[in-house]
Amino acid sequence: MCLGDYVYEFTKPGVRGFSTNVFPQTIDAMRDKYRQYRTDENLRQMHSQHAFIPIWDDHEFRNNYSKDGWTSPVVADIDSAIGFQQKKQWAWQSWFEHMPVPRFAGDPTRTYRSLRVGKTVELFAPDTRQYRDRQPCGDTDATACAVTEATGRTMLGAAQKRWLLDGMTRSDARWKVVANANMMMGMVVADDGARGYLDTWDGYGAERTEILSTAAQSVENLVLVTGDDHDGWGASCGIPGSRRARRAVPRSMRPAPAGRGSSSSFRRSLLATQEMVRAAPLGRAPRRRAGAPRTRTSSTPTWSATATGFSRSTRPRRASSSGPSTS
Repeated sequence: MCLGDYVYEFTKPGVRGFSTNVFPQTIDAMRDKYRQYRTDENLRQMHSQHAFIPIWDDHEFRNNYSKDGWTSPVVADIDSAIGFQQKKQWAWQSWFEHMPVPRFAGDPTRTYRSLRVGKTVELFAPDTRQYRDRQPCGDTDATACAVTEATGRTMLGAAQKRWLLDGMTRSDARWKVVANANMMMGMVVADDGARGYLDTWDGYGAERTEILSTAAQSVENLVLVTGDDHDGWGASCGIPGSRRARRAVPRSMRPAPAGRGSSSSFRRSLLATQEMVRAAPLGRAPRRRAGAPRTRTSSTPTWSATATGFSRSTRPRRASSSGPSTS
C-alpha cells in the first residue's frame, strides 16, 4: 500500500542527479518524475514482486493543495505562468499513467475505491485531496482557530463521505481498514495544548467527529493507516470530547514500527496527541538491528505517543489475496 506522495514535486540537491525543474511546469516534466524514480532498482523490484495499491496525496502535484488552490508554498515566479487547474490536471494524468489503478466510467479523476481480501479485510482507499476545502487558519504552521470545527467543512466531499460511511457500516469483513493519506489523530504542537498542522484532519474537525462517531456506533474492528508524516505513531482514536476511546488495535497485535522520523514535525517538537487520542500500548519493544535508531517518545502529563525506529526483524509470511474490486 502506498499512502500517497509516491513522487515529490520538488527536487533537493545532494541525493541523486535528477534533472527536472524544482517544480515541473509541463506534463512531460511531470512524467519525467515517475521515469526518474523508476530508475531505482529496488523500486522496480518491489513493483515486480508485489501487488501495489496506491492512493495519492499532495506531493504528486503541490504541497498542501486543496480543490481550490494551494497555500504552501507559493512560488510566484512559476505559479503565475500556468493556471492551477491546468497543472493539477497534468499532475493527475501523470499519476494515472504510472499507477495500477482502476478508472471509473463517467468520473475520470475518481480514485476512491474498496478492495476485499476474502472475509478477513475490506480495505477502503479514500481520496483526501481533490475534494477538500482549503485549509483553515493559515494552514501548516498555524494553530487551530474556531473554523477548524465548523460544520460543513469537508476533506472528503459529500459523495465520497457517503460512500465511506455506507461502506464501513455495511461491510461484513472481520477487519475494516481505512487507508488515508492524512493523519486522523490530532496533533498538539505546544505544551499549552495548541493544535496545529491543519492540513490533517485537525483542520476538518466536524467531519472527523462524524466519521468517528459513526464508527463507534456501527463499525467493529476499524483500523486507520496513514501516510504523510515522516515518522511512526500508534494510538487509539476516540470521539472528541468523549471519555470513551475504542481500541483500534488489540493488545495481542504488535505494530511494526515505521521509519525514522525526519519531518519538520519533530523539529517543531510535535506531540501526536489531542483530546481524541489515547496512545495504544505497544507491547514489547521490537528487536533493534545494529545501527537502527532508538525509540523516541514525546508525552504530556495526560497523553503520550511513540515514534519508533526501523521495522520488524522477522520476515512476514507471504499472503495471498483476491483481486481488487471497486465500489
